[in-house]
Amino acid sequence: MYKVLIADDEQIVLDGIKFLIEDIYKDMKIVAMANSGREAIEKASASGPDIILMDIKMPGINGIEAIESIKKRFNDTKFIIISA
Repeated sequence: MYKVLIADDEQIVLDGIKFLIEDIYKDMKIVAMANSGREAIEKASASGPDIILMDIKMPGINGIEAIESIKKRFNDTKFIIISA
């Protein structure tokens, strides 16, 4: 079972991706969702996800900065960048 974190500042995107993952990928579990880069860092630290879907443009810490911070602690985590 892969643990997944989704980070995006738009709730409709979070809900849509969560729905698709839960509907299609039975070997993945959403362990956290975040609305900002700072929240993504905090929730990654708490949940230790295997995969993170990360928006680039978010308020405060952007997605790239959040990825850099998370990579320091969770080197094996894989990232998928999502952006409109």
